Amino acid sequence: MIDWDDYPPDGEPPEEAQRRDPKTDEAKEAIKKVVKSAGPAVFYSRQLEVRLEREFFHWVTNRAVRELIDEGFFSVREVKLAASARVRFLIPRGVRYHARLIKKSGDIVKQYSAPTFTSACGEQADMLFLNAFAVNGFRCLGQDVNEFRGKKWMKSNHDLDLIIERDEIVYGVEVKNTLDYISRDELRTKVAMCDFLEVVPLMVLRAAPKSYIWTEVARAGWGAEHRGFVLLYGTLIYPFGWEQFAGEVRTVLGLPAQCPRGIEQGHINRFLGWHRKRWGV
Repeated sequence: MIDWDDYPPDGEPPEEAQRRDPKTDEAKEAIKKVVKSAGPAVFYSRQLEVRLEREFFHWVTNRAVRELIDEGFFSVREVKLAASARVRFLIPRGVRYHARLIKKSGDIVKQYSAPTFTSACGEQADMLFLNAFAVNGFRCLGQDVNEFRGKKWMKSNHDLDLIIERDEIVYGVEVKNTLDYISRDELRTKVAMCDFLEVVPLMVLRAAPKSYIWTEVARAGWGAEHRGFVLLYGTLIYPFGWEQFAGEVRTVLGLPAQCPRGIEQGHINRFLGWHRKRWGV
């Protein structure tokens, strides 16, 4: 069952789960401001997590939502979108006529969470980043691979989206084009694959908490050859031809969806700057 509201259990660091983060109260106030500015509207937790992710980790916003439910600020109506997907809509106190609002948002969530659409979004992001790397002098050595230069990853069924090379430095690339964070377990597996295949981890993620970046990928204290890079690009990438739907996602849900023709050069430049400094090339 896919639940679009609860933060995955492996996402929140154990130490955060054991104590109450004072940021939770700040997140509650930020949520109330979002609700007030929206007028009559309904929400769901993942939506609020993404809208506030520049200020709070997803799990902090999720915890704030749960407390606001307990306090009666939100009531909850669960809607089944498909056989294996559901969403718990948050109805702010004072919003009486919510059935039409729930249907409108639910139809959008159902469409963007359909497996065929999510697969197309993943492929689109892979293609755009592959093109961007190629334009900037990176050579593609493999796509959707778990084997490189005679070594094959056998510990799981995972693969890497890309293996690219420039200046004799080889990177194992994972592109994640989703609203939620990559799970900590998956991130660790991808980095472990890169270590095993003797390539440098390059995680291309829409969003990620700093704790993921520094402890799982950048790995401060390790030798330079083991440290990877996390390239954050912020906006959901939808396939060409879905501009109208991306507009609905932005307007109705307030989520950052676009149908770009290419990756912003500024994103690639951040990685190039790190690449040149790290390897002295």
